[in-house]
Amino acid sequence: MPDIDDKKCYGLKETLFMPFRYNLGHALALLVQAILNGLIPTLQIIVMAKIINTAVIIVEKKANISQINLPIFFMILLIGYQWISEELTKFSKVKINLSLRIAFRTIITKKVARLNYKHIEDDSTCDLIKRVLKDPENQISGAFIIILSLISLILNIIGVMALVFTYVWWAALLIIGLVIPLCFLAAKSARENYNAEKGISESIRRYEYLSEILTNRDAAEERTLFGFTRKINTNFKKHYETAYKIRLKVRRKWFFKMKAGSFITSIASILIVFIFINPVLTGKITTGFFISIIRSFFNLIQQMSWNFTDYIDQLATHKEYLKDLNSLLNYDEAKGSIDLPAISIPHLESIEFRNVRFKYPGTNNYVLKGISFKIVDGKHYAFVGVNGAGKTIIIKLITGLYSEYEGNILINGKELKSYS
Repeated sequence: MPDIDDKKCYGLKETLFMPFRYNLGHALALLVQAILNGLIPTLQIIVMAKIINTAVIIVEKKANISQINLPIFFMILLIGYQWISEELTKFSKVKINLSLRIAFRTIITKKVARLNYKHIEDDSTCDLIKRVLKDPENQISGAFIIILSLISLILNIIGVMALVFTYVWWAALLIIGLVIPLCFLAAKSARENYNAEKGISESIRRYEYLSEILTNRDAAEERTLFGFTRKINTNFKKHYETAYKIRLKVRRKWFFKMKAGSFITSIASILIVFIFINPVLTGKITTGFFISIIRSFFNLIQQMSWNFTDYIDQLATHKEYLKDLNSLLNYDEAKGSIDLPAISIPHLESIEFRNVRFKYPGTNNYVLKGISFKIVDGKHYAFVGVNGAGKTIIIKLITGLYSEYEGNILINGKELKSYS
């Protein structure tokens, strides 16, 4: 299996070809199924029209009943394929997801492990990592499936609109003209939804952490000893309700926007149905074609009003996810951070700080202000001080988690930064 380039900038184009790269057979199967699913509704219109027209002729005793057998057989084949196709699609999706899970979860996990430690302690980076690690394989395969669904729906629209255009050309143009603004509206709403999720990611991270403290057995003794359950529960409820209210507000706004546009499209479609009555009365189209095209037309309008806008919404959401993925992949790394330890560890003789100054990245306040000391083998030492005095950061500097310090830290007389 080829490796993912973690320096690459991923977009919807790369997302489309990613399943082909990691599971060619099942990706091709889904593509073929999408094309067939887009063509079948148009074929069903033609076959259904033939069945109805033949039935009318048989009732009028102008034809033998056996003449209806062939169109019914074709309709059974089309319906049977749709049933089988659904199961085949589910199977292919699972296979592609498994392939992408191995590829993407591995590269993202390695990327997080290689990050400079300054990113790990940054709240915004933690939120970003949480968003990117949330089902990455489903995000990638989901975008691929949505693109295939759009291809299928577009082929369906083209087929039905071609039949409509044959008889009432301007009706087809009217429907297309109504759908285009809905696409832009769906894309805009999707960006708003994803940005809202980004905005509440800190609240989500906090209430999930607090939930672990409240429900984890390991924290039971501390909860009982210090009696902080009520306080933690209050904070949990506050962060949870903050996230819930923002998410509800955005989704409510999205629903009214999209469904208002869908309602307008549906009203226009009903008016167009009346327009088809005249061609039936004048004999320009048959009764069977009228019934089948209207049935398919309403089904198509339902898909265009609901599914189409939902596909655009999801695709825009996946696009925002790819922006987060690219941001994480472009973060700077700590060289050698995932290298295996040396087989033989040199004997520790001394650790020395010489006028070491340190401030956390992105801040101006120094935690350590010119500290100097020396620790030698064979003696015992203790760091004592109030919270915030710098005890923990000394350990983080010694272990090499932070390298953004001034002065010198010597291990056995050798500068710490020179060690791998």
